[in-house]
Amino acid sequence: MRTPDAMLGKVMALLSALAMCMQPLGRWRTAGRSIIFPAAAIFIASGAVLIAMALLSASLFAHFDD
Repeated sequence: MRTPDAMLGKVMALLSALAMCMQPLGRWRTAGRSIIFPAAAIFIASGAVLIAMALLSASLFAHFDD
């Protein structure tokens, strides 16, 4: 399923707004965890999760056409 060209701006605006609204929640969670875990452990765990998500999404999106 592809987004029509006429709707790309609206879709990107929605995704941008959602990402900006989620930032305070991410900061709140990270602040809570930084009390328990050292910052290096949080960054390593976050990096591992991001790499895993990238690998999983690559196989998910491999069938889409350009």
